[in-house]
Amino acid sequence: MSRLTGQASVLITTDCARALAERTKKLGFETAAQFDNPPSFAIIEHDGCRVMIGGAKAAHQIMPCWKLRPGLWNACSWVRDVAALYAEMKQRGAIIDCGLEVQPCGVRGFGVRDPDGHDIGFPHAIENTAGA
Repeated sequence: MSRLTGQASVLITTDCARALAERTKKLGFETAAQFDNPPSFAIIEHDGCRVMIGGAKAAHQIMPCWKLRPGLWNACSWVRDVAALYAEMKQRGAIIDCGLEVQPCGVRGFGVRDPDGHDIGFPHAIENTAGA
């Protein structure tokens, strides 16, 4: 029987080299792999979580999820210490479009927006203490 061993979101960009530079500088990701020169596809990684970046030919081919449903992230990476990651990304100059707050779905997290308009969320599950 097979078992899933990981997951990676795919974000589309019109400029893969720019997307790699933004995500490494402002979000703290490292480049795990890139293909072609200049790159047209890449895999980035942060603490074992991976995101794939693929090139599109035109900006109209990119549709951030929040344009379809307000508040919806294109990618999401769960974190242990959300306050520390928030402080780190803020210090790096990330575009924080959703501050560190409790969401109706029971997570505390924040979101960043990349140059292509994608929202990337970083939540931490809040334990349900109702009745405690």
